[in-house]
Amino acid sequence: MRDTITIGTIAGVVATTVMTLYKAILFLLGFQFISTWDSAAKIFLDASLIYTPIGYFIGFLGQYVLGSIFGVTVAYMLRFTGKDFYLLKGIGVGTMIWLGSLGFMMRILAINLHGRSHVLTIF
Repeated sequence: MRDTITIGTIAGVVATTVMTLYKAILFLLGFQFISTWDSAAKIFLDASLIYTPIGYFIGFLGQYVLGSIFGVTVAYMLRFTGKDFYLLKGIGVGTMIWLGSLGFMMRILAINLHGRSHVLTIF
């Protein structure tokens, strides 16, 4: 398969699924955090609708769409820069996406993270 968009989308969906399962396990173990699906739902819905079935659906859908966009971004970066040092390049792009989404976009969209005073969320 040589289609960069398809490869990136599949990679983004797989990575998002792994992240979602990991965060679900942490949540079941008692860790408290603002999940990515909650944050995605906050972008599109009123606060009273976030923890409803439609809120979870919109949150998961938004999370998977963002994961696909990030996967396509990494796939194009690897296509244009080559596949040597792919792990280092992936870590670099992932760090830029993480800083951009947490440091920039969440400020613009006024999504506030809470729970930092809880002992399990400061790590």
